[in-house]
Amino acid sequence: MPYLSPHPLQVGETLIYDVKLGALSAGTQSITVVEETTDWDEPLYRIESEAHTSALLSRIYHFRDHKVTHIRKRDLLPVRYEKQLEDRSYRGDFVVEFDRDANAAEVWRNGKRGADVDVPPDVLDELSMIYYLRSKELRVGDTYEYSFYTGKQLIPVSVLVKSRYYVKVPEPVGKTPVYRLESDDGYVVWITADEHRIPVRIEAPAKLFGKLVATLRTCENVRGLPNHTDE
Repeated sequence: MPYLSPHPLQVGETLIYDVKLGALSAGTQSITVVEETTDWDEPLYRIESEAHTSALLSRIYHFRDHKVTHIRKRDLLPVRYEKQLEDRSYRGDFVVEFDRDANAAEVWRNGKRGADVDVPPDVLDELSMIYYLRSKELRVGDTYEYSFYTGKQLIPVSVLVKSRYYVKVPEPVGKTPVYRLESDDGYVVWITADEHRIPVRIEAPAKLFGKLVATLRTCENVRGLPNHTDE
């Protein structure tokens, strides 16, 4: 897939989502392009994601997921991925560093180094793949394939650009065309079919209650859009 030029990433961009589990309000997720760095001797974006259950749901099921990815500006491939997870009484973290020259991933779990893992040259992580897809040209009817590493397993994914149509999105986006993307593992993503490429709705299969649905509530500092907050 060719890259969009320019790609839509901008430092300061923040996307905030309301998450539902079936009919239940489950929590929120925010994703921010925090800064540009040169920590690995080349220009990178540092991107952070924070997801947590709502106050009501936390009384019976506490969940918090914090992710950080560092992706290269030149091709948006990750060089380091971090995840901290709180799932009811479980607490854990892991770090993955991608050696692009050796096509390998170095993994630390709860501070302990694990065995290196062989990975494809263009492997992604769970957070960077959102921005990788956003930066690509998309065409209805085409199928795109890539793989991402979760820290435990390498997962191949096939994504079909199913259709294109108009939907109403919160301001400052408004009414806009979107692509509907469907993956072979049950995910469905609606992403704006413009230069902003904003994911406005994400559906994920869930073991209970059918599916998780994340819907865009607001966005800030999106390249090409006037700044907007809920204030």
